[in-house]
Amino acid sequence: MNIEINAHDLAEVASRQFCSPGFCTDIDSRDEIFAFLAAHHVTKEKPVRAYFDSGHNAFVSLIRVLHDLGRSLGSASHILEFACGYGRVTRHIVRALSPSRIDVSDVVAEAVAFQRSTFNVRGFVSHQDPDQCPFPAKYDVIFVASLFSHLPKGLWRPWLRKLHGRLAPDGVLIFSVHGPKCVPAGQAIGPEGFLYFRSSESKVLDGEIYGTTYVSKEFVDRSALDISGREPIAFYQQGMWNYQDVYAIGNSARLEAILLSKR
Repeated sequence: MNIEINAHDLAEVASRQFCSPGFCTDIDSRDEIFAFLAAHHVTKEKPVRAYFDSGHNAFVSLIRVLHDLGRSLGSASHILEFACGYGRVTRHIVRALSPSRIDVSDVVAEAVAFQRSTFNVRGFVSHQDPDQCPFPAKYDVIFVASLFSHLPKGLWRPWLRKLHGRLAPDGVLIFSVHGPKCVPAGQAIGPEGFLYFRSSESKVLDGEIYGTTYVSKEFVDRSALDISGREPIAFYQQGMWNYQDVYAIGNSARLEAILLSKR
């Protein structure tokens, strides 16, 4: 069942720059991101607008990173949006790329089913254990918006390693995190560069595997080097939603050469 959107909100969405004919405004009633926005003091007056705007912002972040790496979304033959939820970002990606070239995945089976039926993308259900996640392919681009901002330390690097390992030759993994500027007042990231709380906006996922995570740039750099032999090839402080930091990790010397040429 979808959220009922009133005529005023639909008209406001239709006026947005990204809302070309065919833009999907279906929001599943089980979408926890929408529920979070509808309850948050900053966005509760206009949660529909906030939902679509935030999805578009994440999509623009993806496009920006690819552009800076000398790529375009259209040049990707096969991409994966991981931890996709109910399509907050996917609905924007399918406007720029054929659904036949898009895989989505989430640990919530209902979210994957909604995406497959609504956007006609391919989808597979993830797993709480990265070693048991059934990836069906390798990908030119893997995009992960706001999963690494929720993982406990015991799962953070294993998931980074697993996702990086699913890159096709010359592929790129793009993901966001809560960086130091996101840390709540009165708290601090410790010397290891990692801070975790067993709470999040999700009422479906247990705090043992999904909470709220804050990491330093040094922690991400070390983690990338540990799992791939390379430090991140791109970094954008608060590059998503003017809040989360964005990183890209490649698996080829070509991408490193691009990075070096821009320094």
